[in-house]
Amino acid sequence: MVILGDNQKYISALVVPNFEVILHVLRSQALPFDESQLEYGEVNGLRICIKVGEDIINNPQVVAQIQNEIDKVNEKLDDFETIKKFKILNRRLSEEAGEITPSAKIKTKVVMERYADIIESLY
Repeated sequence: MVILGDNQKYISALVVPNFEVILHVLRSQALPFDESQLEYGEVNGLRICIKVGEDIINNPQVVAQIQNEIDKVNEKLDDFETIKKFKILNRRLSEEAGEITPSAKIKTKVVMERYADIIESLY
C-alpha cells in the first residue's frame, strides 16, 4: 500500500493486494474472471501472480473486501489520518520497474510519477 496525502485535503492510498489470495477466493466462490489477463513472475523464489485484469480490481466483492480492511485500520486512527479513498493497482510494484528498492522499500517519487493519473483521480 502506498499512502498519499502530502499537500492534499485527505489521505488516499494505492493498494496492491495479494493477488494469489484474491484469485483463490474468486475460484473458491466460482466467480468468473479473465484468466488470460493474469501474468506470473518469480518473487523471492516463488512463482506468483504479479498482474491481473481490470475485471478483478474492479470486481465489487474485491473492492468491498479491500474497503473492509481499510475500515478496520481506520477505526484505530484519528479522522485526519484515515484513508478516505483508494485505488487498487492491477500489478505488483517491482524492483525491475524501478518502483521498489532491493530491500523492498517503495520509491514513492517513482510511484507518484508513474501513477499520477490514478492519484489525480483520487482527488
